[in-house]
Parts: sequence; structure tokens; C-alpha cells
Amino acid sequence: MEEEEEEWEEFEEEFEEEEEEGWEEEEEEF
Repeated sequence: MEEEEEEWEEFEEEFEEEEEEGWEEEEEEF
């Protein structure tokens, strides 16, 4: 669980930068 949380934090940072672009691709991984 803890490792997933750390990865999610990185995902949030990338999501904020890309937002509309690429959020669909990132979501598919999860």
C-alpha cells in the first residue's frame, strides 16, 4: 500500500502538468 501511495504522488504531479493531455493514458495504467 505504501509503495502505491508514493507512486500515486508522482502520478498526481504528472497529472497536474499534463492534465487534459495524457490523463487518459495514465488512467489506463491504473
